[in-house]
Amino acid sequence: MMSNMETLGKEAASVMATVEAQQQQMTLQRLISMIESERAYHQKVVQILDHLAGESDNDI
Repeated sequence: MMSNMETLGKEAASVMATVEAQQQQMTLQRLISMIESERAYHQKVVQILDHLAGESDNDI
């Protein structure tokens, strides 16, 4: 009986470690996606500001 409990405990710990690793990987992928979205947003803002700066230079 004790051997079965030990085996189940080891299996449960292994499964929990696997789930934790998967959750960490998903979190990492979400963070990477958020960072890429932020970068794209800021690149677009820079593009718009550069365009506006070019227009204001032409007006002078």
